[in-house]
Amino acid sequence: MFFFDRYDVATQIGYQQERNKLEQEKAFYSSETENIEKAIKDAQYNPSEIQRIAREKYKMKKANEDVYVITEIDPKD
Repeated sequence: MFFFDRYDVATQIGYQQERNKLEQEKAFYSSETENIEKAIKDAQYNPSEIQRIAREKYKMKKANEDVYVITEIDPKD
């Protein structure tokens, strides 16, 4: 029974490790879902958040402003 059936110790350890991994993924995706839902609510109802998104993502600007986009270049080896 210790080594020859489907409930042996090695299989149970493998199942436990897989379960722990899946629980960690579940916690990660739950927190990501909450963050995305909060961002969606902010984008719908908060005017300053709408303005921030428009400026960052779509590079919109006011009439009397200049926008500079700075990007980093990876150094060559």
